[in-house]
Amino acid sequence: MDHYEIVREIAELGHAYIEYNEIIRRRRRLRRWWSKPLIRHNYLTGYGSYRSVFTYFKLNDEEEFIQFTRMNVQAFDYLYTLVHAALIKRSIRPALPPELRLSLTLNYLAHGDSIIKHKWFYSIGMSTTKSIVPEVCNVGKR
Repeated sequence: MDHYEIVREIAELGHAYIEYNEIIRRRRRLRRWWSKPLIRHNYLTGYGSYRSVFTYFKLNDEEEFIQFTRMNVQAFDYLYTLVHAALIKRSIRPALPPELRLSLTLNYLAHGDSIIKHKWFYSIGMSTTKSIVPEVCNVGKR
């Protein structure tokens, strides 16, 4: 093999590698569903335990509410009125309520549990859960 044949072989291998990576990238992009069936079901029935547990604590059991958010109901309501407008999301799909976004963030900061636990508790997607905490914290900085 002379020098030109070696260069041509290397170029062909490089081209094949680029095509292979493009095929893999397209496969990763395809999703099976827009949102998982469990999340879609819980979205229609009220965001998992948020509707039942958080609302119950807020209305009936202030001691548990304090353990849940590390603040009393009055402080939560005051904080909520301050950040409510900034937490409203506008989207084609129905957005998560601002109160849910704030309670998720406060509970995460209060307990330091994993994002996965909050994903299951609130019945929302992993990427959504990961994006809510920094967004709400950035609203608090303003």
